[in-house]
Amino acid sequence: MVSSILRGESTGNRLSATTMRDVWLDPTHASKWDADPLSNNPQRGEQLDLLLDLIADHYLPGTTILDVGCGSGLVEERLFRRLPEALVLGVDYSPAMIAMAEERLVGKDKQFTILQHDLNSIEDLRLPIQRCQVAFSVQAIHNLVPANQRKVISWVRSVLVHPGFFFFLDRTAVPSVDLFSCYRSFWNHQEKIYSTKVDEGQDPSEHQHRLEEEGDSPLTLDDNLRALAESGFRASPLEVHGNRALFVCSTCPAP
Repeated sequence: MVSSILRGESTGNRLSATTMRDVWLDPTHASKWDADPLSNNPQRGEQLDLLLDLIADHYLPGTTILDVGCGSGLVEERLFRRLPEALVLGVDYSPAMIAMAEERLVGKDKQFTILQHDLNSIEDLRLPIQRCQVAFSVQAIHNLVPANQRKVISWVRSVLVHPGFFFFLDRTAVPSVDLFSCYRSFWNHQEKIYSTKVDEGQDPSEHQHRLEEEGDSPLTLDDNLRALAESGFRASPLEVHGNRALFVCSTCPAP
């Protein structure tokens, strides 16, 4: 679920952009993910509920909500239950994901528009609207290489009115090898509480291999906050579950 899968600049072998992009261009892989989005992230539903509350509480009727990496429209499906009259503009690069979104949201074509565009070239994207007041992104930006993650965050800031809000839910990196055992304890706790498998690897090497297999390049919590601040956001991690964080970001300048 992402507008760009050029990734894998971590500590291991760099994966090819073509290989990782093919994962989301493959309808079978896309359908498998769509059928089970909670795998490896059992608290996703709880964080999405909070995200939707944030959007509903801050949305101004008549304005357009921007979804950066809308994927198969799972979030929009829930969003329209909360805000039946909302206008949403989604951006995604995967035809397989876009096709599922269009099928899922049939009848909402006057309220939901998708632009097919690669987030790696975000600077080339021209929106059909002037500015947005609320933008959000769910588990998408970490799929880019770090430099492009920062570009996307800066671009989102540039298309928001003031005052505006960006609600950013994404994977974050384990900040250091010596803390990995603590994250492993957290994932073990999730498995026990939610009776599910959290396949993040049993040691730092295996965890890194999992990230490279998926082409993920998550930033640490601190690096995300730094990127948001450098882009002109005032940001805070509102809710953090292990290596998943929901950031709330305002266009208001720092005091």
